[in-house]
Amino acid sequence: MKGLFKFLFGVLIFLVITVGIPVGVSYYYLVDNTDESPTDLYTSSVTFESELTDLMERGFDLDGKEYIDLTFTEDQINQLIFALIKRNNPDFDPNSTDVNVKYIKREVIDLPVLGETELLIKNIYATIVDDELGIFVTMEAGGIKTRAKLITSYSEDDDFYYIRIENLGLGKANMLSGLSNTILNFALEQMNYNEADIDAYFAEQGLPFSIDLDTFSIKVDKEALSQLLNQLINPDDMDPSSEKDSLSELLSVLTAKENDMVDFGVFDEKFGLRFDLNKFQVDSSITTLDPAVTQFDENTFIQNKIQNYIISNLVPTADSKMTFTNLEFNQIVYDQSSGYQAFLMSIPVPNSTSTIDFQVLGILLDFNPTNVVIRVNINLNGLVTSIKLTGQITQNDHATVIVIIDEVITLGEDIAETTADYLSANASLILDLIGDNLGSMGMIQYNSATRSLVFDSASFTQLMAVDGTNVSPLTVHKLKIVDNALEAYAYIDPLSPIYLQLTTVTNTINTVLANNDFTVDDFDTTDTEQAQVVNELLTTLDDVATNIGGGTLEEEDTDALIETFNQLSPENQAAFLAEIETEASDPDLLALYDSLFGG
Repeated sequence: MKGLFKFLFGVLIFLVITVGIPVGVSYYYLVDNTDESPTDLYTSSVTFESELTDLMERGFDLDGKEYIDLTFTEDQINQLIFALIKRNNPDFDPNSTDVNVKYIKREVIDLPVLGETELLIKNIYATIVDDELGIFVTMEAGGIKTRAKLITSYSEDDDFYYIRIENLGLGKANMLSGLSNTILNFALEQMNYNEADIDAYFAEQGLPFSIDLDTFSIKVDKEALSQLLNQLINPDDMDPSSEKDSLSELLSVLTAKENDMVDFGVFDEKFGLRFDLNKFQVDSSITTLDPAVTQFDENTFIQNKIQNYIISNLVPTADSKMTFTNLEFNQIVYDQSSGYQAFLMSIPVPNSTSTIDFQVLGILLDFNPTNVVIRVNINLNGLVTSIKLTGQITQNDHATVIVIIDEVITLGEDIAETTADYLSANASLILDLIGDNLGSMGMIQYNSATRSLVFDSASFTQLMAVDGTNVSPLTVHKLKIVDNALEAYAYIDPLSPIYLQLTTVTNTINTVLANNDFTVDDFDTTDTEQAQVVNELLTTLDDVATNIGGGTLEEEDTDALIETFNQLSPENQAAFLAEIETEASDPDLLALYDSLFGG
């Protein structure tokens, strides 16, 4: 946007020096005493940085907003113009009586008839009238006061925005019509200025523009609109970092043609860029964190995992394992990050004191046999939305499980929402923030270069030793992602004292399950879904008891029992475990709870 204003200024200066004065042979057409420069807005506190800070704070305060509004009112445009002039001419003060600082520029030029004449460029200001932006330059030459003007209107189609020059003139003359237009075209021909030359100038300035001199309109390519936003915010001023990558990608998301979010031009008596936030919106059921995720109970977790391990150990030929469900894994992430406190990225906006903050409200991993889906709910400067990352499992059922995150992620995707209703982005928008913090917990390793999350068997010792300091006698040798869970296969050294203890407890649980007498009354079935799960559990327990008695217990039976148990509510899980402990009446079972988890 800064480049756009500089271009508009340049057009007017070119008009004045090379074209306008020759046109002004007629005093009547040249003279214009109008000067509406809003010099009362020009104070020492107005700087480019302060104006950009104000713009960013207004635009990116998204709490309750329907759009990002990077726009300027007429007064704000004039303050920005003043700030840009001051950047190039720090002494400029239109309110001063000192002629050495009062004008933007003083220059002696050679004019027809008048000869050598001092040209005073007094001021530049803008107006917004009837959805048109006007830029005016007040000046004086040879005692004649005049004003150059450039008035533009705005429209768009599927591929381009259009800046149509409605009036390009000096004094009362409009060089887009009549004799003035003939002189303008002649001047352009004499100077060998054509559309290609002007387009080349645009490219040098980093402006995605092309001009049509027949219609005096400028096309702005929607595919390259990010150049305008990058000129305004300028992430290239930042040192290389994940914050810079995230800011650059956010700007790309906002301006991507396929996302169709941007309005450019004059609207609501403002000029600039407006970004519709509708596609960021998701149903509140997605961004509201399930209370169960926040309720990690260490004792229940330990009991659950030990019972998992013992039940899987009932089949002598099976590889003993612990199963971590989606919910349990997400509970651990919440607990170990102290409610996602570390998952915060504050991006300083260059040339301002503003920041764009990504505050994570929830991280939910969903394990599937071929991929892992990660929902990241965030607060983006007051806008609550959901980011969906999908990772493909490239190595599974191994000492290390590798998940490669897809390069394309989505923002604002509801369940079963059609593609056109949400946004696509590069994973660089958020992946480093998520990966680095997950990696710091010790459960997952993150490789930024390959966009990979690595679940390593050795690192699961920290997960099992809940307090993070003691070492469990369990050795995890293999991990496997399955439907809605991650399985950790582990063994205990037969020479360890714990091994004999585990063998004793396994035999006890085998006997308890073979003779279990669980009924519906042992559980809370007031919830319809829980009532169904309890019935499934009772059926599974009957199958296990039958197969234990018949000597035909298989791994499928114990897997089914563990899976059903994991679907119980925390209260019903606790009831199940309490009944098992009562029936077992084995002190070795209680001792295992501490021994296997570093107690």
